[in-house]
Amino acid sequence: MILTLGRRGRRFAGGSIAVVLVAGCGSTEDTGGSGVETGSDQIVATTSIWADIVSGITCRGDLGIEVTSLIPPRSDPHGYEPSLQDRELLDDAALVVANGASLETGADALLDDLDGARVVEVVELPGLELRDATLSEDDHEEDDHGDIDPHLWLDPSLVAAAIGPIADRVIAATGADATAIDECVDAYRTELLTLDDEIADRMVAVPAARRVLVTNHDAYGYFADRYGLEVVGTVIPSTSTMAETNAADLEELAAVVEREAVPAIFVDSDQDTAEADELAATLDVEVVRLRTDSLGDDDATDTYVELMRTDADAVVSALDG
Repeated sequence: MILTLGRRGRRFAGGSIAVVLVAGCGSTEDTGGSGVETGSDQIVATTSIWADIVSGITCRGDLGIEVTSLIPPRSDPHGYEPSLQDRELLDDAALVVANGASLETGADALLDDLDGARVVEVVELPGLELRDATLSEDDHEEDDHGDIDPHLWLDPSLVAAAIGPIADRVIAATGADATAIDECVDAYRTELLTLDDEIADRMVAVPAARRVLVTNHDAYGYFADRYGLEVVGTVIPSTSTMAETNAADLEELAAVVEREAVPAIFVDSDQDTAEADELAATLDVEVVRLRTDSLGDDDATDTYVELMRTDADAVVSALDG
């Protein structure tokens, strides 16, 4: 299932919607790493969140640029496995925008086969202050998740800083009008910074003693740093959902929840939350479901900005008490 963003439609997992095909305002003839000519103004982003952000950069189809998500909404990018269709989609793209820092590890081989000039890894853009990753023993032994926390989109100010460099690559790859793209970027940056201010204002309602987070995996570090919260524990002690927890970790986490009087455990709606649910039931605390790694299929989470507003409201509601 592929999400395509344009003027007339979005495509979501579990729902039907028309896919937009729009005429390009420029073209490229890049063969990538596969020998296949792109000749396309299609941009592919690895996740639905970055696809929506890139769509904002390009005025959501008004400039004739189609933006497609490789990994569909309501899917955990940490567990992504590519298909033959995905390979063809990337081969045909004028530009591929990846998060990087091994968020979408399953796409690494496909991205490595492309001409590097056609790939943007957001975590490698200049000027971004990124967090160190939390790695479990399983991460070190089985996977190379790097040393950067990949969840930078949970800080809108970092997204606002990233969209200019991404836009430069869009212009180079598609031949889009630079003035028009700059206007799109300026408008979207204003929207993102307004969002950042709104979330900060919402957090004022949370008392200092309750500004603590326990999450299903270690994804909310950027959000906590930006808005004056502290992540005091995670069910899966890793920035990757592919890691595992154990009885000793859960026992230690239970002690933290009780000691810190944590009112809720925050979990991602698209991930297995059985252990978090069981822990919450044992400790008689609330389970709050957020949308962390992908867009949803409702008005509250079908764009990045709305997703962040919805998650922030849920966090404030649970912590404010």
